[in-house]
Amino acid sequence: MGLYFTRLNHFAFAKERSLALRQNYNKEAPRLAIQVGRYAHARQHNRMHGSLRKLKSKVERILTQKPKDKNKLHSLHAAEAEPEIPMSLA
Repeated sequence: MGLYFTRLNHFAFAKERSLALRQNYNKEAPRLAIQVGRYAHARQHNRMHGSLRKLKSKVERILTQKPKDKNKLHSLHAAEAEPEIPMSLA
């Protein structure tokens, strides 16, 4: 459940600062958190660890997301992407 609350806190933090997250897993993360609890209660630890691993990877993806950058370089062959070579080196 700690990962689930980490995701919620991060989502609230981004919302307060008007940051748009690309993905927030609002449907999948709660389902995985519930599933982990069910597997733990039924003593199905291998399945529980699998669901926990999925939940952890989803939370890590959310925590490493960066806001969208408007100044992206879309192609390496564009004129603005090519470095200027001094005449002495050319």
